[in-house]
Amino acid sequence: MAWSRRISRSAAQKLYEAGHLTYMRTDSPNLSETAIAEIRAYADSKGWPLPEKPRTWKSKAGAQEAHEAIRPTHVEVESAGDTPQEKALYVLIRIRTLASQLADAVFDVRVARLAGDVDGKKAVFEAKGRTLREQGWKVVMAADASLADAEKAEPDNAVPDLKAGCQATAVQGAVKMKKNKARPPFFRGLADP
Repeated sequence: MAWSRRISRSAAQKLYEAGHLTYMRTDSPNLSETAIAEIRAYADSKGWPLPEKPRTWKSKAGAQEAHEAIRPTHVEVESAGDTPQEKALYVLIRIRTLASQLADAVFDVRVARLAGDVDGKKAVFEAKGRTLREQGWKVVMAADASLADAEKAEPDNAVPDLKAGCQATAVQGAVKMKKNKARPPFFRGLADP
């Protein structure tokens, strides 16, 4: 969502006024015990993986934590809001809230290092790949059709199982030039009062 802070604040305020979100002006990263119990019960009813203990986070130094973290008032409600911005913000907050209390996603990671002499110099090439073994919190992303495409953007990238000392032959080689530009500076508040 590439919106201004004003649009995000306005959408969150309207969702709060309609009773869909808890108070959004908070500096706490944690949810109330009641909310955690509701989220765990909902996730359990869906068959989603839960960690043994509810998740909590350390607050920033000086945080007042007068209110719990922003969250949906009813996690079972999948969509809320009148405008496209309100609906998108509600889905984002709901998914993040649910995912925050689910088990970790677990990947099998494999690294292959290939070394050889190139024109009398030692060259080392490294390939890393991972394959999803347990979905964990990612299950909530797959359950939401609007986020499913984002998850498909990260395909499994398995690296073949190579034994130390085995011989590999390069089939093709090419030098590619890649350029990237620095991001433009971020000026908070100039375009958005």
